[in-house]
Order: sequence, then structure tokens, then C-alpha cells
Amino acid sequence: MELSLKSLDLKAAEVGNKASNLSKLINEQFSVPDGVVLSQTYFACSEAELQQKLNRLSERLERMLPSADGWAVRSTAIDEDGGTKSMAGQYKTVIIQHSSQLPAAVAEVHEGSIPVIIQTFIEPDYSGVLFSCNPLTGESEIIIELVEGRGEALVGGDTNPMVHYREGKWSDSSPLLEQLLLHMEPWIMKAKELMQQQVDMEFCIKNKSLYWLQVRPVTTGVHTDSWDYDFAHIPDSFLEEDWFLLDQCTEPVTPLVKKLDPGNYFQMPYWDIRFVQHYPYISLKKNVGAAAPSQPDDGTSMLLRWQALRNRYEPIFDQQLNENITQASLEDLWEKTAVRVEINRSYVSEYLNRDWFMARRIIGKELEQLVSRYAGENADVPLLLSSLTGEVNTITYQKTLQLNQLVNSARKYPDFGELCNKVRSSEPHPWADQFAAFISQYGYELPHPLALHLKTLAESPETLLSRIAAELHTRKISREGKGQESWKEVAARIGQRMEHDEKTEFHRLLTEYRAYVIRTEDDDYLLQKGSSSIRRILLEIAQRLVDCGKIESRESIFFLYPDEIHELISGARQSVEETELLQREKSFAAAAAINPPLLLKPGNARKVSEDQKLQGVAVAQGCRSGKVFKLMNPLDRESYNQIPENAVIVAPILTPNLTYAILACAAIVTEVGGFLSHGAIFAREMGIPAIVQVEAATSLLQNGDEVQVDAKRGVIEILKRNSNPS
Repeated sequence: MELSLKSLDLKAAEVGNKASNLSKLINEQFSVPDGVVLSQTYFACSEAELQQKLNRLSERLERMLPSADGWAVRSTAIDEDGGTKSMAGQYKTVIIQHSSQLPAAVAEVHEGSIPVIIQTFIEPDYSGVLFSCNPLTGESEIIIELVEGRGEALVGGDTNPMVHYREGKWSDSSPLLEQLLLHMEPWIMKAKELMQQQVDMEFCIKNKSLYWLQVRPVTTGVHTDSWDYDFAHIPDSFLEEDWFLLDQCTEPVTPLVKKLDPGNYFQMPYWDIRFVQHYPYISLKKNVGAAAPSQPDDGTSMLLRWQALRNRYEPIFDQQLNENITQASLEDLWEKTAVRVEINRSYVSEYLNRDWFMARRIIGKELEQLVSRYAGENADVPLLLSSLTGEVNTITYQKTLQLNQLVNSARKYPDFGELCNKVRSSEPHPWADQFAAFISQYGYELPHPLALHLKTLAESPETLLSRIAAELHTRKISREGKGQESWKEVAARIGQRMEHDEKTEFHRLLTEYRAYVIRTEDDDYLLQKGSSSIRRILLEIAQRLVDCGKIESRESIFFLYPDEIHELISGARQSVEETELLQREKSFAAAAAINPPLLLKPGNARKVSEDQKLQGVAVAQGCRSGKVFKLMNPLDRESYNQIPENAVIVAPILTPNLTYAILACAAIVTEVGGFLSHGAIFAREMGIPAIVQVEAATSLLQNGDEVQVDAKRGVIEILKRNSNPS
């Protein structure tokens, strides 16, 4: 039996992507010519039976789909109009004028295996094609091409457009074209939301009425595995703006994450996005984002709102992380994946509503002005503010204390190898139980919310055991610096110079500001939980696909596209082309070997000053010496296990996710960050001297260089160069 295009649940695996996509448009009130679909099931009969069915269908055609212009018999192949490739122009469409021509047209289009759409044909006055983004660069802009009459020649590239719309203007402006654009724009936005990515659409116009003929995902530019740029060939125009590595994602983004976009990071209204060899770079849009609050928020109300947000999402993420999904079918698992992605996107959307950042800035400015008046003539006000925001009780701090307790507890036992064996065998043991409790509490930890291909802490307990083993071989560094004050002592010293009213205001601002510091650090942990819950269900799907021989390893799933996974699950596809998958993995591995710059900006090569000193911004007090150890990829857990004793950590940036793994380092130096960056907050919590904003530090300093980090002056002095840097 033929299926109506108006059906609510046309499965792409049964009727092809074109029919499924058109059905979605119809059910969202798009004006689409009426039609029916002949699915693969329709053709599952003998040739004689099929001929009889088609003859009966041709007899009913004029009553079923009345048309003055005839009918379009169109292909709707399984691999046509998909998320990986469009296959545009590679299948047939036949226009018929009389119902008796239907059986022959269907046979021609079907070609032995392809589902068929039969639609009312509209002889158009004009036809066109549009993209919701630039198909070459992925840049968000509407591109339209229009011709008179039918659109086959335009789509096939056999004719030039009569008129086109590019870079925000028509090639031949007229009121009618402007009205057409205004009419089309909301439908284009709706189609993007429906397809959950940029779209390529075909349309026609007859008697000033607009009809939509086809929709498919854009499969070139930013949404394919043919990446826009590589680091050696970035256009000058690209470098004229400030492009930042999205959320310091020093791991490349896998094909699945790029397509699935589990946090909607790649469609955010706040920034434009480009990919450079699998790394996402963003350029913030001007005048886009949350407006300044009408009244400055205070720390108490902010924390209450943050707690409400946390109370809403954390139980959901925890339930997802602990849900027993082993009994669910593959189809149910894929549906659960979609649900988890939507919930995670919802949290990320609220997470990125950073109006409280504006309130933090206002309170911070007021606090800075007050401190400046009473700190003394030669005081370093930024360093004082850093001191005043030390020792806050963040999740990172709590995690670090518990890891320290694990290390100190392990020191009480003569054989750490035996403790490791207890952990691996799950034998009852006090220290093994303590270790298991740590994993239970923080096992969701991912190195980065976009790095779904990397293992969580719960999946890689050996890494934590190695980290503890490394710490057992280091001496515990005393953090008691001579003359170094706690934040309370600094606050008391400044406050004693104030009058009563100003002192009251000072303590209010300080209390609120410290609350903002906690929020700054802690909300990232929910990002990890949401992403980890998605990784967990993807791995369950992957294991099922491995078990039935459709992919070779669980890790392969991160190099598939969502539509490929869906087709493997539904049975429409039995396997993925091995050479294509291998090429994706090789491309990704090559990208993973790169140390991506945090800021895409050409700059002059920096040199160390003649006195062998580098300058930065001090964010945590103290002065210590040690040998440089560079963490070029702060998301690489393994590199933390290689940190030698008394090391000075030099990194592009430090994130909260793995910062806690630095316990016994002498000092921290980063190229990027302020006194409220994650690395700075951690350094103050742990009493580690730290200097940030040391431009090109990872290039100017080499592993093994002996340096002194003077966080009182913001100076790193090279004491002795390593003659054989690794």
C-alpha cells in the first residue's frame, strides 16, 4: 500500500530521506505539493504483482492527486539527502502528463531498489535553490539562486541564475524579490530547527505562491569532514578578527560530535564558528548576548539562582549516568540519545546565559575601587584582589583535598602495588574503598565537554592510580611562604583603614564576589555530567554494533555520522565503508598531534629579554624555583602522570577538569587567563605561586629549564637553560 506524505511517522530507512524530510515539512505546515510514497515494502512482490498494483494505482491517480500540470515521479533513495552526502542529481525524476504513464515512470525511477515519491506537479513560473549558509565556508548567510520556469537546469549546473541573493543583497533588486525574501526567512529558520543543522532547499513559485520541493542538510563546508581550513592556509580575512579556540578545547572534535552537536555549541547566536583541522574556533558577535541586568545581582541571589539551576539539571544527569540501559533495544537507545542531547542543549543554553557575569563585573569594579583607596600608594591592586579571592571552597578544591587524602593514606602502606591490586580485584580493603568512593563521586569527569571520544575518570581508574603513584615519589611541598597572608588577613589589613560604613560595604562586596568565584568554577562540572551521560549511552550503542559485527570497535562510533548510526541500527545499512572510516580516523589522528593556538592571530616571534626574564600577571602569591614541565595539551590525562618533582607547570591554559591532578608542583605559568581563570582559582586554593598572561611562554620556555617564578612581581626568570630539552 502506498503511504501518504502527510503521515506523521515516515521512517527514512523505509521510504528514503527525501520522503521523510518532505513529510517533516508538511507536518510543520510548509506548503509542499501533495503526494504518496512507494516504500521498499511496496516493491517486495513479484513483477506480475507489482504491475497489477501500479495499474490499479494509475487508475486512482487522478482522484487521489488531482493535478492540472501532471505528476512528478521522484526517487527517494536511502543514501539521498542524508546528513553525510546529498547524492544530488544522481537519481531520477520523471514528469508525466497522463496517469497511464505512471507504471513505466515508476519502473524507471525505482531502478530495482529505490523507493519512489509520486507528487502533484506544479509547472512553475520560477524555480530556485537556497542555502541557509555559505556551502563553501559554512558562514551563516542565506544564498538564493532563481531561474524562470523549471529548475532542472539550475540544479544541474547547466544554466546561470536569472537573479541571485548573496552577501545580504539581490543582484537585481526589486520590491517583489525583497518581499519574497521576507516571506522565506521564517521558513528557512524553521527548516534549520527541524533538521537541526544548516539546510539546502529547493522551491518553486506559481501565481505568486511559494512551494517547497525538497530539503536536505548542507553537506559541504562547515558541516562535513572536508574541513574549512588548515593552520598553514588560513586566509588573511580570517585573521583580521579575533578567533578563539572554543572553550579551550585542545582536543579535536570528532565527526560524530561535530554533527550531533550535543551542546548546540556550533549553532550559538553569540558567535560565528569555523573549524581548523577539526578544532572549533569562534569569533564573538558584536551586540549579541544577554543585556546588562537592570540592577546589579548580589552574590546571595546569584547563588540561589545557580542552586535552582543545579537542582533542576543535576538529578537528571545523575539519573542518566546511573540508569540501567543494558536491557533497552538499540532503537530505544538511539531515541534516548536524542533526549539526552536535547536536555544537555537546554542546560548549555541556560549555562551560557551569562548575565551574572555582568553583575560580577560591576561588583568587581566596585570592590577594586574601594580596595584602591585603602590599599596603599604602591600596592598591586590586582594581586590584592587575587589574594582576596583565595581559599574559596569550589568542587575543584574539594576534589583536590580528597585526592591529597588518598595520597597521604597510601603513604601508610608499604606496598602501593598491592593497593592497586586490591582496587583491580575489587577486594575489600580500607584504601581500595576510599579510592572507589572517589571514583564514585567524580567518575563522570571528562577532560572536556566536547571531547566525548576521551574516557571518563570512571573508565580510566588506572590513570588515577598512576597519578597517585607519581605523587608518592614526590616530597610534600610546604606552602608556608614567609610573610604570605591568608585572604582573611589581607581583608582585615585593608579594612582596618576604613570607616565603619565603608568597612561594612567592603565586606558585603567581598562576600558577594567570592560567591561569584565559586559559581565561576563550579558550573563547569554540570557540563561534564551532561556530556558524560551522552558518552555513556553512545558507548552502549557502539558495543551492540560491535557485537553484531557492524563496526570493529566501540571507539569507531565517534567517527560515524548520526544518520549512519541510525541506518546501522534500523538495518538500512549493514556496515560503513571501511576505507572512508579509516580516512576519517587518520585525519583526526593527524589533528590530535597538533598543539592548536588558543588565539588565531599572526604575531611577531617573541624573544626572551636580555636579563632572561618573562613578564606576566601575578594571580597567586609566592616565589618558588623549579624545572619547567610543559603541559601542551591540558586535556591529556597521561601527561599529568609525567610531571616530575618540584616542577614549574607551563601550559597554554589550565581547565578545572584536570587541574586537581597537579598536587606537588612548585608553581604555575600560563599563556592565557585572568585572576578568575580556573588555573588561578586553583592556585590560590592550594597556595601555589601562579602567573598568567605570559605571552608565548610555551615557546620561550623549554622542558627542564630552571626558572624562578616570582608571583609577587609577575616575573619568571630563567636561571639555567636545559641543554637537552625534550
